[in-house]
Amino acid sequence: MPKPVYVTVAVDNRNGQADQVPSAVTVYTVTGTKVIYESAAKYLNAINTSKMSIEDGNKIIAAYNKINDPVTIGESRTVTMVGTEPLPGDIVRVTVADAYGDETEAAKK
Repeated sequence: MPKPVYVTVAVDNRNGQADQVPSAVTVYTVTGTKVIYESAAKYLNAINTSKMSIEDGNKIIAAYNKINDPVTIGESRTVTMVGTEPLPGDIVRVTVADAYGDETEAAKK
């Protein structure tokens, strides 16, 4: 199994019109390669907690809930995304998809 790669994304919803739940970040390179990083909540949700202690299962659930919380109107915070490919060095474009699959062009900082 490939080692996970973690990417953090700053979501600024201070002037937003609705809560935001980033589900994926897509990075495009000069050569047209597309690398996708998905919400870490997706991976936590895939963990089978039935064979864990109640305490450990509750820790997974709490982490999932914290990661899956929306970035509310007026809020700005960092969210963690996960993939299996290293972050490319020749990035030309980045988009962020919400829970509905709608993509927004990321601002360069």
